Amino acid sequence: MSKLRRSSLFAKKGKRIPLWARLTLYVFLFLLLAVIAAAATLGIKHIMIESEANSHEPDSREGEFYYNSLSWRDQQLYDLIRNSALEALERTEVIPYSYDMDTFENVVRCVKGDNPELFYVKFNELVINHGRYKTYVTMSYRESGKALDDMRAEFDAAVQEGIDSAYGLTADFACELAVHDWLVGRCSYASAETDDIYNTAYGALVLGRAYCDGYAYAMKAVFDEIGMTSAVVYGSVNDAEHVWNLVCVDGKYYHLDAMWDDADISYDAELRFHGYFNLDDNTILLDHSYYYDDILPEADHVMDYYRTLGIYASTLDGIEEIFYNELIKASATEHGYIELFCEESIDNEKLATHYRNAVKRANETLGAERFMTAFVVHRASERTNAATVQIFYN
Repeated sequence: MSKLRRSSLFAKKGKRIPLWARLTLYVFLFLLLAVIAAAATLGIKHIMIESEANSHEPDSREGEFYYNSLSWRDQQLYDLIRNSALEALERTEVIPYSYDMDTFENVVRCVKGDNPELFYVKFNELVINHGRYKTYVTMSYRESGKALDDMRAEFDAAVQEGIDSAYGLTADFACELAVHDWLVGRCSYASAETDDIYNTAYGALVLGRAYCDGYAYAMKAVFDEIGMTSAVVYGSVNDAEHVWNLVCVDGKYYHLDAMWDDADISYDAELRFHGYFNLDDNTILLDHSYYYDDILPEADHVMDYYRTLGIYASTLDGIEEIFYNELIKASATEHGYIELFCEESIDNEKLATHYRNAVKRANETLGAERFMTAFVVHRASERTNAATVQIFYN
């Protein structure tokens, strides 16, 4: 009886799982382990890649202030976007890093700030595509094919005109002044335009109308080509977004706001204003405020337009000599204005006596009644005594 019972139990316990089921289970476990191992390997590889990227010293490029502000890892994304834009590719290559939206938007802003020649890129429509360990960007352009080629050709031709405006000049200040005056003479403020092309260098250089950022990008585009280091400055005026330039002149940096120097915004297009030409930080901050001051170099040296050209006076007595000298110069071409800066005042009444005295002396020197005693003072700056004086001939 006991033998039969044991035999029966043994037969029950000895029931085996079918071979096909065991093989299936083994294959499943093997594949599961392989997937886990692959994921672990990929994770380790990614950790190593990220660690190497984070330990990499950032590169540095002359004049590319926004690029230089990025980590090495973010510089890879910057170059990915810029290089693809230069070739007008629909999407970038893939790089083995992932980025959050804040980082992506900052890198895009940096590419835009350093590269005004990429006017045809719709930066606000770029799309980042990223998984856990990789990223690529879908690009967006204003035009494609021949239409894009035509826009770029027009832009290059306009930039060449800007280069030609400084032809033969060697001093930084002279080159800067030539390009500045050429641009404000060529471009008008786009007060009612809605297309954001007027926020680009193309708007200023080709279409001849632009908002503040169009002026700033255009200045940088020409400066880049003539070898002058400059940057686009992002900031605000009266709580409204505003953009201008920082320019390196003889190794020192100055603020330059070409749009605010464009007299045809408020006055006669023939007038020239330089109230925002080569200002230091303290002076520009009287009516501007700017972001990213940790990225851009300091402008801590005083050398504005008026001091450089010797048309700066600390008192009203000194203004009379400036008036006289400038009237004599103007007589040769019937130039219609005189620029000056007087620390004491630019009020018409206070200047009137000195101007009349200068006119009397100039007419005597010239032996003819060339100049009228009437004049009009136009402020060239909201916060300083920079002025452009309109003069009249008999």
